[in-house]
Amino acid sequence: MPGWRSLADMWDFHNYEQPFSPDVLRFESGTPTCWGRFRSLRDRSFERSGLQAISDHVLALTDRLCEGLAALDAEFSTLRGRNCSSGIVTFSIPGLDSVALGRALKAKAS
Repeated sequence: MPGWRSLADMWDFHNYEQPFSPDVLRFESGTPTCWGRFRSLRDRSFERSGLQAISDHVLALTDRLCEGLAALDAEFSTLRGRNCSSGIVTFSIPGLDSVALGRALKAKAS
């Protein structure tokens, strides 16, 4: 089951014809954090931490992210606000290529 990370250039989101990665990444099935979530569910970590505490923490982190992005004049595609915010933030920054941004963030994290 290939995922977005199994492609030759995982940040080239609109290239639907690209080949798989030439190395072991070709077997990557998707975002690695999904496996951590599954393990947490199995180990009942969510229950011990408290779902509301986890939710509050995730929303606080994404609110902080959105504040920083707003300072960069980001345009948001996801709804934010009471009873509609989530841990997923979709945005664009006018004049900035999203693929180039993804590559720069990856390079910075390495």
